[in-house]
Amino acid sequence: MQKNRLIFRWILILFTLLMIALAIDMARNTTAPWNKNKAKTN
Repeated sequence: MQKNRLIFRWILILFTLLMIALAIDMARNTTAPWNKNKAKTN
């Protein structure tokens, strides 16, 4: 039981880090709605 709990925690941590990395990557590649007009003029 202890080993299963440890494996589950590591999978949960890795999944969370992967989601954070994907969110940061998506945020870098998109423009916020309030910055779209500024991006068009540059």
